[in-house]
Amino acid sequence: DERAAAEAAKREADERAAAEAQAEASMIGGNPLLQGEGDASFAIGRRWDDDVVFRNQARDVPQHGKRFINDTTRNDFHRRFLAKYIQ
Repeated sequence: DERAAAEAAKREADERAAAEAQAEASMIGGNPLLQGEGDASFAIGRRWDDDVVFRNQARDVPQHGKRFINDTTRNDFHRRFLAKYIQ
């Protein structure tokens, strides 16, 4: 009695594990990103600006510091304010 019940429970657990493994394998097989095909290459190609002559030109532009202009409409704060909120 007890052996038969334990045997049936074990068989049912094995069948359930096999069904789960088969379902997982079918899900992986259905996803083209997870398939281990040899022709699929995930290498990153060249950038569009690799062969451009004038590359990274804006990086060398010197940043000017704050300067004093004794005019409320032409000073740096007013220009930044206009650029941020008005224009």
